[in-house]
Amino acid sequence: MDQWTLYSNRRYYTISMADNVNIIVQDTINDIVVNAAVVVETIDINVQAAVDVVDIVANPNNYVVNINRIIGEQVQSDWNQSDNQAPDYIKNKPTIPAAQVNSDWDATSGVAEILNKPTIPTATSDLTNDGSDGVNPFITAADIPPVTGFVPYTGATANVDLGEYELKAGQVTLDTSPTGTAAVATTRWNNTIGSTETTLKGGSVVLKNGVDLVARVVNKVTPNTTLTKAAYQAVRISGAQGQRLAVAYAQANNDNNSADTIGIVCETIATNQEGFILTVGQLEEINTTGSLQGETWADGDVLYLSPTTAGRLTNIKPTGATGHIVVMGYVEYAHAVHGKIYVKIMNGWELDELHNVYINSPANRDVLAYNISTQLWENESFKQQSLRGVQFFTDFISAGSTTPNLVASVGGGGTTNKTTSTPAPNQTINQIGICQYQTGTTSTGFAGHVNDAQGALAFTLGGGSWVYETFIEVDTLSTLTEQFRFLTGFVTQSSVINEVNAVIFTYDSGGTRNGTIASPNWQCVTSDNNTRTLTTTSVAVTTTWTKLRIEINAAATSVTFYINDILVATHTQNIPTFANSRFLAIKQQIVKSAGTTNRSVYCDYLLYENNLTTLR
Repeated sequence: MDQWTLYSNRRYYTISMADNVNIIVQDTINDIVVNAAVVVETIDINVQAAVDVVDIVANPNNYVVNINRIIGEQVQSDWNQSDNQAPDYIKNKPTIPAAQVNSDWDATSGVAEILNKPTIPTATSDLTNDGSDGVNPFITAADIPPVTGFVPYTGATANVDLGEYELKAGQVTLDTSPTGTAAVATTRWNNTIGSTETTLKGGSVVLKNGVDLVARVVNKVTPNTTLTKAAYQAVRISGAQGQRLAVAYAQANNDNNSADTIGIVCETIATNQEGFILTVGQLEEINTTGSLQGETWADGDVLYLSPTTAGRLTNIKPTGATGHIVVMGYVEYAHAVHGKIYVKIMNGWELDELHNVYINSPANRDVLAYNISTQLWENESFKQQSLRGVQFFTDFISAGSTTPNLVASVGGGGTTNKTTSTPAPNQTINQIGICQYQTGTTSTGFAGHVNDAQGALAFTLGGGSWVYETFIEVDTLSTLTEQFRFLTGFVTQSSVINEVNAVIFTYDSGGTRNGTIASPNWQCVTSDNNTRTLTTTSVAVTTTWTKLRIEINAAATSVTFYINDILVATHTQNIPTFANSRFLAIKQQIVKSAGTTNRSVYCDYLLYENNLTTLR
């Protein structure tokens, strides 16, 4: 076997050999050409040094060429080497896509498609850098608010100071058991009173919100006196100073000292200094036993302004003779140290201070009378009252058939009697004096009352208002066989014939006189010179006590009729007036027209009143 060692740095060798040839390459050789002259079975090539490329050309090409590499030799791998026997062949190479592409978010197919993409909200956030501008896709420091100046969460261990800023909320819930100090301008919950409380200026007065009302005033008590809560003096308004109300002691001895009472002192107020007084609410932690006043007070006592001692309270109610009545409050708790007064001032009014009362130079024994023209209560003397018109009332308590300003009008056996020892039918205990009109036992008997001088025509209508009222009871109702009629009111005749001029109620079941119809009901009649207006009411006459009232307005243009205080008729025609020279009298009478059985009507009282439009 031939052996060749190639050292040269030549780039190309040509070797002729036969049999077995062993070629040792120890230097860099690019090409080895072997020309075989004889049959060569094996050509061994040992590469002992680094070579770039060794090309072996064997002629003929049916020889076997072996290249042996010395262990430890450095060989560069070739990704593209496909000969798995070559030393630069790479085994187990991963499969690489045929071409490198960029991923496309919007691609829905192909190699550029991104699988399993997350869903991104379509709307952007409130952040400054939310990606919507395409420039700032990430949160930056501009998006993070400062962490100072915020209200602490529940369980805070420090006070919150908002400076001059407001605290605004839909509602604020306070701690119902606060433990902090209630300094000036502090508002907190007071579970004892069930309300909030606020510490006022100075720190000594705590206002119970919803319970107390206070006023800040200037102490102008003379002689100079320091006001104190312990003495809880009552004060009145005496003027103003420094844009504040000024106060002095209140006292119920006269109107000047009591009318302007405003409150009770609830803190120490030095002379000419400002402080708080309580006008409404609860004054606490004081002596309310009454010992300061020389009295004994109990829970619930009404406290009045004292008429004897300026600034004091008393539980003794003044009278008109001893002083003015000014309620200052009530003792809630009588105690020497922890006493409580609920302050609620109610000042009594003078009569002439009422809004619908006018008192002008009052004189001894003046009375108060209502003036419809001024709609005021006015003071009047007895003389003025007398000049205003006529007033008459009788309850039939005098003896005999005659009563003051009324005389009996009887005939045909009729009588007028005052009941004394025998009560009238259905008489009640409050009916004092009853008059009985009886027809007697003839078919023409009559009985009644007229005004003095047998029905002297003394009254006129149209110069002032009139009221006429009587309270009567029909003993037995009229029938065809025992028939009678009854009338009461203003008339012109003292006899039993038709009334020429009249304003009357009548009961005439037979329709016998005065233009009436046969009816069991009460009827109302106005007549002017025998021209009549008639109203038959829906009220039936009964055997019970019935009140009949006639009202005539001042001008005599309207007459209203009432039965038991219910209006039953109004007449505006055929009213006999002074303008038509009509003069009237008063008459109340029962007249028999059939039968001889005695029939009666009872009367409890009769009254009439005239209020002149123009005083005499």
